[in-house]
Amino acid sequence: MLPALILLTILPVFHQTKNTSLLGGCEKSAIAARPTISACLGDNELSSALRKLSAPKYQERAAAETVLRNVAERSVRCRKLVIAAVMEAMDTPEHDFTRDQASFDLWKHGSSLLADLKAVEALNLLIGHLELERKPPFSFNHNPTMPAVIEFGSPALPKLNDKLRQSTDPYLRRDVVFCIAFIGGPSARRALLQALSLETDTCVKSFIQASLRALRNKKRPNHIASEDRLKWYAAFSCSER
Repeated sequence: MLPALILLTILPVFHQTKNTSLLGGCEKSAIAARPTISACLGDNELSSALRKLSAPKYQERAAAETVLRNVAERSVRCRKLVIAAVMEAMDTPEHDFTRDQASFDLWKHGSSLLADLKAVEALNLLIGHLELERKPPFSFNHNPTMPAVIEFGSPALPKLNDKLRQSTDPYLRRDVVFCIAFIGGPSARRALLQALSLETDTCVKSFIQASLRALRNKKRPNHIASEDRLKWYAAFSCSER
């Protein structure tokens, strides 16, 4: 989990008055120089926006995402603040996407916001949680992280490739293969070719082979053509499991 202190060290604007910490909610003496976030968003406003990312009503969640996106666009400092705050809110061990709708909504809207901001520093967090939802990844309404990872496009490929080589979880590797193939491009095809020779799980290896076949099409070379997607989706479900 990202420590709350990281959020207090982003902005180099200092003051020497009594102030409220960004996430802790308790007042601390600020005789020593310390950063302030007033140029971006007040503590209460930030906390409120983060809470509303998991609000019961979609309108509230969408509005909170818009508020945070608008704040992030004010400056480089504000962007860093918002990214760090959203990542910290998401990065807790007790999330249960199958039973806790609030956790699902937080991750869905938080991931979407991080992708919109092209927050590549969040890719490890997002990719590491691809396996938390076991429903088919192409059912994007049921997977809060995969659409965001794919939205990053080619900048996500190095991190995805690292996870594909390092993960011991075959389900996660299969999800990573899905993201790599969906993003597509020559780099994606090379990554899958390299992974094919190293893969030991029968189902994952079969899906890599299906993905490479789908990428070898004349209409959209190195991408999954729309007419091939249903067949490719079917290859994701391995009958041997």
